[in-house]
Amino acid sequence: MEFVYGYIRNISIFMIVTTLILNIFPEKSSKKYIKLFAGFLLLMLIFNPIVKYKKNNINVDKIISEYSHVKIDKNSNLENSVNKFREDLFERISEKYEDESEKNNGN
Repeated sequence: MEFVYGYIRNISIFMIVTTLILNIFPEKSSKKYIKLFAGFLLLMLIFNPIVKYKKNNINVDKIISEYSHVKIDKNSNLENSVNKFREDLFERISEKYEDESEKNNGN
């Protein structure tokens, strides 16, 4: 319960300080920037407990152990892709030359 009281107290103090700062600056041009900055700070103040809670529940060792057995062999995949590309290219060039030679022999 103390967490909720502290949370509400922090937001209340922030709003009071923001209101005081806005009343100090009478210029409208600076007020919009102060409001923008205060809005970002308020969002950070609101989401800070959520981020802390999520951060405490993340177990890096568990995540690493889950994905450590997955081994990606990039070189073999790359070699297979290159070989397939070469074969396709060779077939296309061969077909093109055969078509051209048939046209030339037919004339």
